[in-house]
Order: sequence, then structure tokens, then C-alpha cells
Amino acid sequence: MYDPSDRLFKMWYLHSTKGDYYCDSYGYAVSKDGIHWKKPVFAKSKKPDEETFSPKQGTNLVIKGCRTCCNVVMLDHDAKSPDERFAMFSSDWNGRGWSCVYRASADGIHWSAPLVSKAVWGDYVQAFHNPFRDVWVYEGRIHGGDVGRSRAYLENRDLRKLAESVPYNRGMEVEGDSVYWVGADDLDPRHPDERFKKFRPQLYSLAVAPYESLMLGLFAVWTGPYNSTVAKEGLQKYNQILTGFSRDGFHWDRPDRVPLISPTWKKGTWNYGNVQPVGGCCLVVGDKLYIYFSARVEDKTGMHGNATTGLATLRRDGFASLDAGEEPGTITTRPISFKGKHLFVNVDCPNGQLKAEVLDADGKVIEPFTAANCKPLTCDKTAAIVTWDGADDLASLSGKPVRLRFHLKNGSLYAFWISVEKSGASHGYVASGGPGFTGPRDTVGIATSAGD
Repeated sequence: MYDPSDRLFKMWYLHSTKGDYYCDSYGYAVSKDGIHWKKPVFAKSKKPDEETFSPKQGTNLVIKGCRTCCNVVMLDHDAKSPDERFAMFSSDWNGRGWSCVYRASADGIHWSAPLVSKAVWGDYVQAFHNPFRDVWVYEGRIHGGDVGRSRAYLENRDLRKLAESVPYNRGMEVEGDSVYWVGADDLDPRHPDERFKKFRPQLYSLAVAPYESLMLGLFAVWTGPYNSTVAKEGLQKYNQILTGFSRDGFHWDRPDRVPLISPTWKKGTWNYGNVQPVGGCCLVVGDKLYIYFSARVEDKTGMHGNATTGLATLRRDGFASLDAGEEPGTITTRPISFKGKHLFVNVDCPNGQLKAEVLDADGKVIEPFTAANCKPLTCDKTAAIVTWDGADDLASLSGKPVRLRFHLKNGSLYAFWISVEKSGASHGYVASGGPGFTGPRDTVGIATSAGD
């Protein structure tokens, strides 16, 4: 994530001092640009009486003495207590079974002892905040029946109460207020190896974050083989990362099943077989999205040994586009209303052009917001303002039902929005943040876009 309080990218990762299956500590790293990372070496702990949960002197380990396989760290911008600005949910092993453990921290370095620990059946827990409904969500692994690995859902407006209400959920059984949520299906891709194409896709994990006006989901889809085959033949599980989008944070739309990030299926590569998304999904860095993910290397310590962190980049809003070639194309929106006055687009048409016009509820073009009066855009920008001769802005149409019609030639239209400010600030959410943003929303606009 990006922490605006000290303008640093921050990472918490699993570490094993013994090199076995379970990690026993958490490492901490920081970066100014999200690419070059440093591991701070801590001096004597500020809380020596809580040695187990304070930074270990002479290392970058911030939590030790646990046995864990996964975690997610969240930044609570509206935390009631400064000591709970950072929240962590993790899957910890106690020798008998798994627990969902909740910890809190003021700085992401000095962590509390477990504030809540609830026994759970599955190992891969995740959590996120849905700001559109103002709820915290716990998602736990369930497994069985025809769907195999899938996810259960639990929500609460209070983060601590959410942790306290986490159910056991044996297999596919859901308990308490939790419900069955989502799994993979037959539209998801199969394993590239003919030996394993028989395996039905399953949902290994799901990372979720608010992005602009919706919730973004990164689905880790498993396609085999089973752990026993992995161990016997020295292979890796095969996970790919696909995208999904939600308006309410519960129901998912997955219109495209082309993987966003795929591993290799070649031993010796750093991303062999198994890639998985990290909590928070992505960061907004200028004109790009930074998408971090974990990957695995073939390793004698087992299928989870010698893990690595990868970085993929994507154009901001680059998940989908409407495209036109030499023959111009048009797209007309459904009726919308807005409170802003400046129309912005994310468009790539340096060898073409884009124009826009505004229509009333009956489909009649509103003067002077016609295509003829629109100043054509010929550019490649993630935030370009659309203007018309004869009008300073769209303020006269604020609050009225209208449609927008875009005319495009030789280009791609990724997004549009109407902003209150000339900066183009969307006031939408920015997932795990990024340089220039002071909170969870885009309140700055073009100032964060390199080159604009």
C-alpha cells in the first residue's frame, strides 16, 4: 500500500527463519517509488516487554513467533483510535488447526499481540473495506462439493466486531452470519498442461479493493494439480490472476476470462506455476496501475518455498476499452445525472480523434454541446478535458438527466467522468493509494498523472 502520512510505499511479507512450510515472522520493507525497496534494520524495540510482537533488533522483522501462511494489511483512514490505523488479518497455525488472527498497529511496525483469534477450518483468509456500503468484509476459504475451493462472506461495520464474529465454516458449511459467496466456474481457463486439463477451475483466493466507482477483484484461479502430485513430481500448483468487478461488493461481473497475470509452466523461472494477488489489489502511480503479486520458484523446501514478489503495470483504467478504427464509431451512454461541470476522458487516439456531445432525455442534442462544437482530442492521456465552443463548462446541465455520445476514430476510450474541478479529480477510490493522494479518494486529478 501507499501511506500518505510519510509518503512511502509499504510492504509486509511472510518470512521463514527455518525454511519450512510455515512462515514464522513478518518482514517489512519500504520504497519511495514502488520499485526500489529497502528493508529497514530496527534498533532496540520501543516496547521491550512485548518482544514477540515488536521489531526484532538488528532485523526488519516486525512480528515473529507465529506460524502463518498468509496475511492482509489494511490502512484504516478513519480509525477511531490511532493505535488501530493499520489492521492485519492472518491465517495462523497453532499445531492443531487454523485461526483467523486480528492485530492492530499505529505505524505498521509495532504490532499488538493478537486482539482476536478465532478458529477457522480453511487457511487462506482475506479482508477488505467496502466504502460504498461502509462495511468491513471478512472472506474465508471453504472447500467441497462441485465447486471445490471457494469463498465465504461476512460483513460488519465495526472491524473488531467483524473479527470477533468470524465463524469456523467447516468445509462447505457456513455458520453464523456468513454466507456462501463466490467460486470459479467452467468459463475460467484450464491448466495449459494436457495432463491436468481435467481439473475444474477453483477459486484459490480473492483480493478486493475499491477502485473509482466500483469494487475491483483479483481472482486467483487454481487449475491443478493436487498437493500430492505437486509434492511427488516436484511441480507447482497452477494459479492465474483474473479480474472481476462489482457495484455492491458482493455480486460479481466477470465478462472477460483472459488472465491478467499468468505464470510460466517452466521450472527454474521466478514465476513458475503459482501466482497470487496481494491484499489491496493495486496502487495508482501516475498514469499506471501497479499490481503486485506473489510468485513461486521451484524449490527443494516445497511448493511454497523461495517465494518472490512480482510487479505488473497497467494503464490507469486499462482493464477495458471501447475501440474504433479508420471507420468512426459512436457510443451513447444510458441516462445519467451529475453534479460536476468538467468532462474528462481517458483516451488513446494520437492518430485519430475523439469528440463528444450531450443529449437530453429524449435523445435530442443540447446546444451548444454538439459534436460540431466539440474541440477534437488527438492525444494519449489518462485525463484529458473535453470542451466545446460556446460554453465554458457543463454547469448548466448539472442535476439534469442527460446522455453523453462519444465519436471516436482510430483510438481507444477507457473511461469518462465529470469532475467538479478543472484538475479532473474524479473523487473516486484509488485502491491502495499512490503518490500524490492524501487519502482513499482521488481529490487531486491531473497533478498525479505523469506527463499530463
